[in-house]
Amino acid sequence: DEGFGIEIFLSMKSLVAISVEGDLAESIYHLMMPGTFFVGYLMCIVMAGIVPFVWNSLLVKIIYIWRCLPDCFLDVLKVFLPWAGDLTLEHYPYRRAERGFEPMEIGISWDYTSMIVTPTVCFCMLFFVSPYVWQTFAMMFASYIFYFCFCRYQHFRLCKTCYYTTNRLDTMANFLWGIPLSVIAAAWCVWGLRSGHLAPDASVPAKLGLVGGAFLSSLLLWVLTYWRLLDPWTQRDANEGGNATFDEVKADLLYSWFNCNPVFMLKCEFYWQDISRHVGACPRSSEDDARTPAPLKVSIVSARNIRSSDWFLAMGTTDPRCVCEIKNKPLARVETATHSNSNSPMWDHTGEMPHYSDGDSLTFSVYDKDILRHDDCVGKFTLTGDQVRAGFDGEVQLDAGQRGHPSYLRIKVQPPQVPLLQTTIHITGATGLRDNDWITRSDPYCVCHV
Repeated sequence: DEGFGIEIFLSMKSLVAISVEGDLAESIYHLMMPGTFFVGYLMCIVMAGIVPFVWNSLLVKIIYIWRCLPDCFLDVLKVFLPWAGDLTLEHYPYRRAERGFEPMEIGISWDYTSMIVTPTVCFCMLFFVSPYVWQTFAMMFASYIFYFCFCRYQHFRLCKTCYYTTNRLDTMANFLWGIPLSVIAAAWCVWGLRSGHLAPDASVPAKLGLVGGAFLSSLLLWVLTYWRLLDPWTQRDANEGGNATFDEVKADLLYSWFNCNPVFMLKCEFYWQDISRHVGACPRSSEDDARTPAPLKVSIVSARNIRSSDWFLAMGTTDPRCVCEIKNKPLARVETATHSNSNSPMWDHTGEMPHYSDGDSLTFSVYDKDILRHDDCVGKFTLTGDQVRAGFDGEVQLDAGQRGHPSYLRIKVQPPQVPLLQTTIHITGATGLRDNDWITRSDPYCVCHV
């Protein structure tokens, strides 16, 4: 009788351990296959797509079309119909019905859970000696191929174009990815102990400490590496507050969801680009062009004394680029090319900002290109709305934070100018004028006042 305890998993001297490992591996395999790997995703389509559609359609027909039950029962069923709780039994508005049948949002939180929990459970199979180990990993590989195809269908066909996430949620999910990676490190330590290559004479508590230390060390290494190289907490979330115009919102979006009419969207996008070919439209005249102000022109000329942010190379040079953005319009921007190995780059780059509105301020940011992580910001400067309106041409000192390193940027901003309209008036003649002079005929002339 060989006693049973955790110590049997730290060596290869017990047949009991091998038997228990086989049973545990088989149980985990049947837990994951097919339920966790495949069935859950398929049931999501059924329970979040087919069942709500059939159920809500049946309720709508029973309550508002067939009216086959007494009103007291219909009032009870109406509670279960989405967006109908405060309505009467006479009418279900189109907009309410549309909201009631709309699909679910993209479930990013559930996707994150699947991508962390499932690999963690599968990687725990690395602790066991069993033929179910390779079968589990083979099924995990097949399941993620299936999951990729499933997500493409679910996100593009089943879900609406809406999701809720924040930079904090994304960052924490990436940090938690260190858990399945650390399980691999712990399994490596266990097999080092079981093979006798690692601490063969250590006690059971010491071996358990080594396994726990391998797990925690791997997790800490992942967190510090991800934190140091990518610096994720500096990423900002989209600001949904405040009022904005159509052009301002459009400048921040890849697509415009203000209207779902394809013809209307194409007309808005291309109508003014090729108006002469638009059916029934008159060609633009010179007066029409004169009424349209020229876009804001921004010239990023040069910079000097830019500090280096390469903390591990310490070579004294940097690879700078400069980005000019309109405040609160991050996609309306002018960006220079990257100038390699220079603390005093000469860009001489000019760009236009068609989304500029009177009063907008400009933010100039100089970045040091980095291959292993996000580009570091080595200096900023903000040009106020009044300065932009008046035009600017000169050198400014960048705000480098607490580094105390003075850096300078030379810029030129040409505000949009609306040319004055020159109106030509042709006075051709007059008829039916009365004679104002009682002796001779009148000598008329015409004056036009604005």
